[in-house]
Amino acid sequence: MPRRKKTRSRTLLNFGISVLASMMPDMDADDFEDLKANIEKEGRVIVPILLYKGEVIDGVHRIRALSELRNEGNDLPDPPSEEVATLDEAFRRVTTNNLTRRNMTKSQKATLVCTMIIEAKKQGDGHMTHGQAALWVNVSKSLIDNCVFVLTDPNVDDAVRNAVKKGEIDVTPAAKAAHYSKGLQRHGLKKVFQARERGKQLSLDSAIKQIIREKENLSTPRSPGEIDFQDLYIKERDIQRKIVVHPRILGNPGKHLIVIDWDDASFEETNDRPDVLAVDKDGKIVVIEVKRDDSGTDILWQAFGYASQAANLSLKNILKLRVQFSLSSGDEYEDTKIELKDHIRPNDLNKLNKDQRIILVSKRFARWVTEGVKWLNKKDMGHNMITCVELWPCKACEDMKVLHTHAKTVVPASRAKDHVTPWHGPMTIHELLLR
Repeated sequence: MPRRKKTRSRTLLNFGISVLASMMPDMDADDFEDLKANIEKEGRVIVPILLYKGEVIDGVHRIRALSELRNEGNDLPDPPSEEVATLDEAFRRVTTNNLTRRNMTKSQKATLVCTMIIEAKKQGDGHMTHGQAALWVNVSKSLIDNCVFVLTDPNVDDAVRNAVKKGEIDVTPAAKAAHYSKGLQRHGLKKVFQARERGKQLSLDSAIKQIIREKENLSTPRSPGEIDFQDLYIKERDIQRKIVVHPRILGNPGKHLIVIDWDDASFEETNDRPDVLAVDKDGKIVVIEVKRDDSGTDILWQAFGYASQAANLSLKNILKLRVQFSLSSGDEYEDTKIELKDHIRPNDLNKLNKDQRIILVSKRFARWVTEGVKWLNKKDMGHNMITCVELWPCKACEDMKVLHTHAKTVVPASRAKDHVTPWHGPMTIHELLLR
């Protein structure tokens, strides 16, 4: 085989690594040494390096072995290369070459195929469905669905997503963990690795549940029939929607609120999306931040960020948000202005947004959050700038099928009874799951 110029070899060895190639698990040290020995014995790389759009999709270890052999003084020719035309073809060549010769877990196979699906959507190249992908790598469609969710959903922490890509944790527990805060996800990931160092296996979602039990010590339910929102497949967005439609679901903290925005890019400069923005009777902008079953520790910082931006909203901004939220036309700004003026005591728009307050909503609060809120409220001369409301679902009535929510203000401490609200008129759990 004729040798190519050194400049050509250096260019090839320095090609970028495709996302597809980066998904493949590293070769064992012994296998890599065997590969080097075989290349040295043959005097060349035999299997072509596969390229797609100028990036290596298969042959990373061959390139690395060749580079090390050259650095050790071996005069070896450039490896052969082959450019594939489409992403579909690239994926099929990569999987054919690697899935059969590597001991990959189902999660690793799913991650590889899902990376291809995501890249295909970005580039408009390829039309593989989740079902086809599952058949191609012999895994379930639900695993492919979970994997795409983990790789793309913004609620998944980057550290967790990278651990899945590297094959360090499985896809399904990572998908379940996405329901918790990013802080809890990172803490749980650390706990998984610590357990592994001790020779024990612990899934990410199990690690997070352990952390919650350790921190909150909530071993007994607060009311008969208490369950998690997650058990009912109720999402954070469902809870946000309920608060928007019926703020009183939060008990006393939800009284006398006019919602002006909901899960929208309320702040033009940052495009941040607070869960709910409202105006109370005193003209204060109320930032409502919702976490489903566990608050995590990031909830407070998120709310601070939103409140600091809400403080800069002008009357014009607030009117615009309210008009857009209520689906009014641009001609109804004056009506909205009158509505807000009548809402504020004592009917003075000059009081609008002179101050802000925060309502944090979750079924369980980390002690770090509640203690921090108590300290901040004390510093605020007892004005209670921040309120923590525990909101949890209960199966009520004798047949335990009708769903209600209970709300209790825990900071500042309240002796008021739980505020009980039918979830939907009320709605049976069966009807809820069939929505």
